[in-house]
Amino acid sequence: MEVSGRDRLTLLAIVMLPMLVWWAAFYPGTFTNDSLTVINQIRSGNWDDWHTNAYTAFVWLTSLSGNYWAMTTLAQVALMSLGIASLATAFIKQGIPRTIVLIASALFAASPQVGAFAITLWKDVPSAAGALMLAASMVNLRPSDRSKAEAFMLLAGGALLVGSFRWNGPVALVIISVILVVLYRKQVLRATAVILGMGIVSMASLILPQRLNLAASTASTIVNVTELHDIAYAYTSDQSSIDESGKSLLGSIMPLENWLRGGSTCETVDVLLFENIDEFAPQSREAIHERRGKLRNLWLSVIRNSPSEVATTRFCRAAGVWSPLYFGKQPTLGLAYLHSNDPELGRPGYFPSLERMAIRAVTMTSSSELRKSLALNAMLWTLIAIAVVFALRNRPVARLYLKCLPVSIAVMVSVMLGAVAHDARYVASALLLAQFFVAVAVLDSIRHRISVTRSRRA
Repeated sequence: MEVSGRDRLTLLAIVMLPMLVWWAAFYPGTFTNDSLTVINQIRSGNWDDWHTNAYTAFVWLTSLSGNYWAMTTLAQVALMSLGIASLATAFIKQGIPRTIVLIASALFAASPQVGAFAITLWKDVPSAAGALMLAASMVNLRPSDRSKAEAFMLLAGGALLVGSFRWNGPVALVIISVILVVLYRKQVLRATAVILGMGIVSMASLILPQRLNLAASTASTIVNVTELHDIAYAYTSDQSSIDESGKSLLGSIMPLENWLRGGSTCETVDVLLFENIDEFAPQSREAIHERRGKLRNLWLSVIRNSPSEVATTRFCRAAGVWSPLYFGKQPTLGLAYLHSNDPELGRPGYFPSLERMAIRAVTMTSSSELRKSLALNAMLWTLIAIAVVFALRNRPVARLYLKCLPVSIAVMVSVMLGAVAHDARYVASALLLAQFFVAVAVLDSIRHRISVTRSRRA
């Protein structure tokens, strides 16, 4: 089914308007510690790669060199709107009734996990928007000659956003490419080449600025935090697994009891990084950077001597991805509702009643671990979507999610490989893809049942 330019604009407006309500309610946006890290880099002019270069550059550009943070959150709203509208357009092209898709898109865009997420200054927002675009291109993977150029532009744009804005992005693009080649073989070689090409561009954006000393950018002084946690966990589990020279190395960075605190549970990457290292900052950060070669050797030794322990803790830390019953300790996807005391970031309170309504919506979604899990667990919603596919297997809508599934799988697996997956925003794209499909499928099923009932009565 063809979609006219007028239909596209209508769809984009229907998606964007509810998100603009969120933007107005929390103007100029919501900010977390990650947000403030990027903001401080732009203000100081000293960029590092703690967050991706692409996102720091995106914030610098859209905020007009750090003067208007609301412009950045507005740009994120626009990107997320394009992602949802692209997916909705793809569903309409596949024969899903236009009215059903419009209603589902409007309700979806108004939800906290979309609206509150999009206005939080996070690199995960452009990445998730790109994944939605990629999924839209998967739905129309073999386009007609008439729409081929548009489809490949969407494919390339989505792949670039996914690959450049999160460190796991290039890995996700490789996984998508492998899945497509296995499933479709020669029929998708051009699409695969586009995805891998964007992966190469993404890798360049991630590593070259530091290598070439561009844009006052320097490599982060922190080594891979997952390696630090592997060491801490092995030391906590069995102190004899690290010899005296290794203990001496750890003690030269910070007291050994802090390493014990950092490795005490399977989800304490943040405990080790923020509570322990930062309370000694910058000395501990500098010490880690100076000894990064020795730390890497110690980590390799831990891998050799305690492989099962490392595998166990990584699998546990990745529970936010693989477990449908686990959410984690952090309220995320914009539901943290954190704001800086910085007067330049403070909310002017233009719409106090609207803000109160938005806070109530956030609270309803995130006031308990159970509610957060039900609203924000990507694996749970992926399994629900797959169950809906089987339940509606005779309906045209069912096959659409299966076409999107390679994107969800790639995102979740790539995050699991990094093993710091305790935060829902890392896999926001998989969550949003499943929820959007379920919304469309349920509405389409209701419409179909009403239609059948009317036909029988007639």
